[in-house]
Amino acid sequence: MWGNMNSLTYVLSHFSYLNYVALDQEKRIRALGGEDLSDWGVRPEEHLGQPKEKLSVLKSRGISEKIRKAYSGETYEREIQIKNQTFHLKFFPFENKEKGERWAVLTVCKRKEITCKPIVQTQTQNNVIRYEEQLFREIREIFDWREEIKSKTKQSLWMDRALPNLNTSLMQGSGLGALISTINSLLRRADVQEEKVVISLSHLNLLKESYHSTKKLVSTLAKAQRILEDSIASLETVSLQELYDMVVSATEELSAMLQIKNQKIILSSIPSTKSFSLEIHKEAMRTVVREIFINAMKYTPSFQDIIVLFIPVQGKIAVKFINPSSYPEVEHLNFLHSEEEILFQPFFRLIKAVEEGYEMEEFGLGLGLPIVKKLVEDMKGEVYMNLVKTNITDENRLEVCFTIELPMKG
Repeated sequence: MWGNMNSLTYVLSHFSYLNYVALDQEKRIRALGGEDLSDWGVRPEEHLGQPKEKLSVLKSRGISEKIRKAYSGETYEREIQIKNQTFHLKFFPFENKEKGERWAVLTVCKRKEITCKPIVQTQTQNNVIRYEEQLFREIREIFDWREEIKSKTKQSLWMDRALPNLNTSLMQGSGLGALISTINSLLRRADVQEEKVVISLSHLNLLKESYHSTKKLVSTLAKAQRILEDSIASLETVSLQELYDMVVSATEELSAMLQIKNQKIILSSIPSTKSFSLEIHKEAMRTVVREIFINAMKYTPSFQDIIVLFIPVQGKIAVKFINPSSYPEVEHLNFLHSEEEILFQPFFRLIKAVEEGYEMEEFGLGLGLPIVKKLVEDMKGEVYMNLVKTNITDENRLEVCFTIELPMKG
């Protein structure tokens, strides 16, 4: 669909039972309307111009993935049932001719009321449903044990942010939460016959999608646990040129990820100490560079540059990854009290919003930076974060800088 913003809102507002939201390239809400919004406690004037995360329905991982696909030109439709009401969801791209941009639009159309036909369930089905519901309650209770955890840690900031982030990652959107909901729906709506059970194709597809997401989540946790518990067995000597080539190779591997927000990576030249060498574990270093790059891509605004500098400092090589941040929360960290170190703790994120679509990211769930810190320290190096003024642009803004320091040998 293409046109200008006025024509889009005019068309959408004239459909009965239709609710809609349009997001610009920066994922900010530019149009919001519908007769059900007031019933849902949504006031358009409070959301217009705000990031999409301000609208709770857009926070889930599954919704975010469909929005990402709409930005890439894909259309997606499905029906969902809430109580006795059916809603038709549609995600589609909108070419804004005024801005020369592609936006993403979500419409939610209310269907006629339906009557749910009760299904005769076997004892096995009832047992599975009760088990699944009990499992969900137990998981919720685990993540509500805040007072017990607070008494065991001095990091109240970690406690306040990490547990809600972990709860969101596990129980909302795709993954474990979606798998539980899908199984629940499948068991309740399955057509039980004498020798077989018939389920809809849409339920089967949801089950497959949730299974693969949960499998990836479990694999991520297992891999992270191995890295955090074990130490790198041996290091090998490489030249500064080889380290530089590894960073260049990572930028080429991640080129598709850069296209998500139309970003660029700019590398400095190698310093004059080319004859120096350092000891690293190549695969670990590739993981470190990839995770820092993807972290920068996720939290850098669209059409901005990520800069990498190679600077020799007192017998060490410092590799600095510098990027502007989309979120002002990072500037509120108290660097005098080393609050920035909390960024390297497991499951911690400064913001609730989760940037998705970065398929080459190995460690989600707020585990990327803790893995980076562990691997760099295993290579006898250091990693830290601060805010810097680069003076590269005329904006004179503070930018995020992650620095890896590794010892060099002459």
